[in-house]
Amino acid sequence: MMNKSAEGANLSGDIEAALHAIDQGTPAPPWIEASPGKFLRQFYDIWHLNGGFESGKYYRNSLRIMQERWLVDENKIRSLYPKLSGKTRITPGDIRILVALFINKWRFVGAHYDGADRSEDGYIPYNSDNPDSLIDNIIDALLAKNKQGFYLEVKKQSDVHKDDMYSVLEIFVDDQYKNSRALIHYSRNRTVIGPDPQETLRAFWFLLYEYHKSDLEKDQDLNILIWLVDAGSRVFEESDAFKPYFNLTFLISCMLTFANFDTIEDDESGDVVNIYKSIKSIDKKKRQRRWQWLNEKAIFIVQNLRKEERECIINDKFEDLSEIELKSLGITSEHIFPQQIPDKWSSKLRAFYGKNMKNLDETTLSVAIPRELTSRIDTPGNVKYYAHNKLVPDPEGHEEEASVRTIELSTPGENYDQAMIMTYMAARCRQRNKRAVKLNDGELALAYLRKHGFEVITLPDLMKLFLLSQG
Repeated sequence: MMNKSAEGANLSGDIEAALHAIDQGTPAPPWIEASPGKFLRQFYDIWHLNGGFESGKYYRNSLRIMQERWLVDENKIRSLYPKLSGKTRITPGDIRILVALFINKWRFVGAHYDGADRSEDGYIPYNSDNPDSLIDNIIDALLAKNKQGFYLEVKKQSDVHKDDMYSVLEIFVDDQYKNSRALIHYSRNRTVIGPDPQETLRAFWFLLYEYHKSDLEKDQDLNILIWLVDAGSRVFEESDAFKPYFNLTFLISCMLTFANFDTIEDDESGDVVNIYKSIKSIDKKKRQRRWQWLNEKAIFIVQNLRKEERECIINDKFEDLSEIELKSLGITSEHIFPQQIPDKWSSKLRAFYGKNMKNLDETTLSVAIPRELTSRIDTPGNVKYYAHNKLVPDPEGHEEEASVRTIELSTPGENYDQAMIMTYMAARCRQRNKRAVKLNDGELALAYLRKHGFEVITLPDLMKLFLLSQG
């Protein structure tokens, strides 16, 4: 089996030979016209490797860096991650932007290189007497047979670089959050998305930052962010009993981190840099604005609260809902917050998380509630389900960061869809914090969830619980 460094060297030789031929004015190698998606993908791969590691961990030429530093303003490319992972067609305009970027920032050489062609950020261009002509000729070769663009050829999902986690999350926000009434994130042990505690905190900050930025850019009613969580039995003598509670407290820590901290901008370039190495406290007004936004946006549906905890956070406006007689809708707590793997998900989730997966506790799932949802609690809608997981570490031990990947799942069944819609309606009712003159579906949803052991609470309520648990 060819190792990555050898494979990279071979690809580099192929690409550089093709670039040299095109630059000399000779006809482009036939394989470029025959497989433009393969050529551009390999071109990107070599350029990505040419950036090298930053601080021994992150590739400089990652998707995230591309979007923050180079692909901005008139060079911005929408849905960059799906295009570079072969899921979405890449357009001629996108191709020109990428080819120009690869040629003009062909290799990172750093500050110690004293050549006149070094850019301020430490890159040298591809060695060409006429780079603009080279770029035009490359694009002509790529679009020779299809003027409308093409799909990049990617052998498998893991070929997409592992440090591109933030582009995955950003695309998830673009594709789902902006087009949904609500996003529901749930898991008993891994509610927040990320491969390890340090990277999870960073990823969660970034995810909330993107949600917040999206809300600032649009003029429409706030949609909702909902977290389904388990307070756990908290009988720590039991095996794994601590995990749900630790997950809940970690979720609170992530909320506090977003509200209280920000990134530092690089003085020279103005680019947002590594969130961990550059984190700082933010001023009081900005902290208050973020905390207010979280209070308006976030709703938590908590299972297994203790009696004294329920009494601490019970809302007087909705206290009498416990007395309502409810008809059975066939929706159980397992549909609302499942532990068992639904049959329709079994093969796909075990391929995603591992063959030994026993239940859903270790998964991180998201549910998108569509904007075209009807107002009926018992009517299924076009609910979308997603699973998030870290990439499997490189078995050969190469130093690459574990990252997050996302897959879409089919609906596990009508009762699950109805349970998610009920969850949304209960959260919306609790968010508005108003009682209707006539009992409505939102209040019925609140009552139904309470009957099955769930409390629908706000972020201030969650903080009360956290302080109560601290004695």
